[in-house]
Amino acid sequence: MGTIFDLQEADARRLFPAPAPRRSGEFKAVRQRRWVARRCRRLWIALDTRIVPEALATDLCHQVGRWLEVELPRSWRVRLAVKADVVYYHNRRFRQGVRRKGRAGVRYLRVFMQHWLAGLLERRWPDWRERLPSDFARGAELPVCEPARGEQSPRDTPASC
Repeated sequence: MGTIFDLQEADARRLFPAPAPRRSGEFKAVRQRRWVARRCRRLWIALDTRIVPEALATDLCHQVGRWLEVELPRSWRVRLAVKADVVYYHNRRFRQGVRRKGRAGVRYLRVFMQHWLAGLLERRWPDWRERLPSDFARGAELPVCEPARGEQSPRDTPASC
């Protein structure tokens, strides 16, 4: 059985001393940095360049949807834009490519978005991916819809042509 004993006040003060009071002149004034939310400290494509990834993704999804004669999910536009920002934040070479002068940065980002969109199509609707030109995932532009002359491969022409 355990022994129960009472601590006298003197013993309690000796075992558990009170903390010493702080003196105001003891510490130097330290200039504090203003707190900025972590997400605001990130590198964003739209803040570093004049490129708006959401607009680029919307345009790309609209063009591919017209080519396939379907409406792609709206969430894919957001997914492509967010993925572009995440890769831009983590990858120095990708940042250098997007920051190129003129239209080269936009073209660089668009090629990557085409590749990611082709992957989404392959995973979700492989038959839609097969209807796109074979080099679309490598950054080739979609051919312009022109009246058919002779025989054209169905893979290189949208269904409406």
